[in-house]
Amino acid sequence: MENHNKVMFGLLPTVEAAARRADMEGKGVLVAVSGGGDSMALLELLLELADKCDLKLEVAFVDHGCREDVQSELELVEARALVAGLPFFCLRVKAGAEANEARLRELRYSALFGCADERGLQLVATGHNSDDQAETILMNLFRGGGLRALGGMRDARGRVVRPLLDIRRSALRELLKSRGVAWAEDPSNSSDRFLRNRIRGRVLPIVEREVGQHVARRLAEDASRLRLEDDYLQGEASRYRLWIAGSGADAVLDLTAFDRVPPALRWRVLRSWLLETGGPRSPTARQLELLEKLASRRDGSAELDMPGRPVLREYGHLRRVALSGKTLDFNFVLDPRSDAAVEDPAGKWSIAVDRKVVETLRKSILEQALTASRSHLLRADLAVRPHRNGDRIRLATGGHALVSDLLGELKVPRAMREGWPVMEQSDSLLWVPGLLADPDLAPGSSDDSLLLSWKRKPGF
Repeated sequence: MENHNKVMFGLLPTVEAAARRADMEGKGVLVAVSGGGDSMALLELLLELADKCDLKLEVAFVDHGCREDVQSELELVEARALVAGLPFFCLRVKAGAEANEARLRELRYSALFGCADERGLQLVATGHNSDDQAETILMNLFRGGGLRALGGMRDARGRVVRPLLDIRRSALRELLKSRGVAWAEDPSNSSDRFLRNRIRGRVLPIVEREVGQHVARRLAEDASRLRLEDDYLQGEASRYRLWIAGSGADAVLDLTAFDRVPPALRWRVLRSWLLETGGPRSPTARQLELLEKLASRRDGSAELDMPGRPVLREYGHLRRVALSGKTLDFNFVLDPRSDAAVEDPAGKWSIAVDRKVVETLRKSILEQALTASRSHLLRADLAVRPHRNGDRIRLATGGHALVSDLLGELKVPRAMREGWPVMEQSDSLLWVPGLLADPDLAPGSSDDSLLLSWKRKPGF
């Protein structure tokens, strides 16, 4: 009992200080417990602090669906929660055996936040500790990402709180042993498949052997100071927020103003703009480097692939190119034997076949009426799908034109090009609505005519 109290009371002040920094007092907290030593120790420490910090605790176990042998871990966590008198939830997600670290994390937090919302809990607590912090800093160092990345994890970020970041993994194991609390070792933690595991099992032991056992603590201390510097520089960078016009996905960055941003703050301004437009929350150093180069060029328009949506530089601004997953996979069939129409699922455009031919025909990228040969259209099924790279359509002068080139030459705005439909028959393009039709589609006589019509809403 004496050792039990000594170990517990030696750790409690550190955890309590972290809980106060993370503003946990008086909050409802969903404790994420996997059955491993770190999260089991987290539960023990929060139970000890619950009364003093007025914490409402509940427990969740996440089954990622990657392993079949998780039942014993689930039962271990459930039993400890029930003994403590805490509500327990098993959250099941379907990650698949090949899911990477990022996908597993995304699914895990989505499930935890969903459970917390249903239970009316404000926070989700995880068992990340000082060793995890050292691993994270080394991972970020190798990947790049600047001062923010080297600052590692914070005690609180959004709804996630990490009260154990100043405590070594070995101290948490000692606490569990002193209290007679069992824990499980997840076999996936020893797999070399994940980068973190390779750093934990190979890199960090070599560094500690060659430099000293104090490495993890020193990295955590340096990260704490770097976070203070990062906060100051982020405050300076926020002064340039005025140069981001609009909000959300439509926000654009004024590049004339961006030229005046001090070099030390440029990545921060770009990161803020990316976040505003729904880009990656933590862009890599390579992504920011390429984005800065794109912003600094002045030779016409250019585009850069970026997770979520591409970035377009044109007319002195950076903007995100709007994509709609609803329009990228459509595949419609039109029957020319009767009046028929198809419409984009997002309501952006429509294509119709009409047996009534009008005399006055229209043509623009937004609206077109085209007389077409009925006999040609009846040869085989007509399919309407998005254009793809390499799609070509025959020209009246001979030869073929790339659809992608037509979209550019006819000044179709870049934001509208993605998912632009084409009509094909037996793997040959007959019509690019609003742009060009195969010359063989022209009717031989008025009796052989059908009307193809195209309408697209402006602004899409």
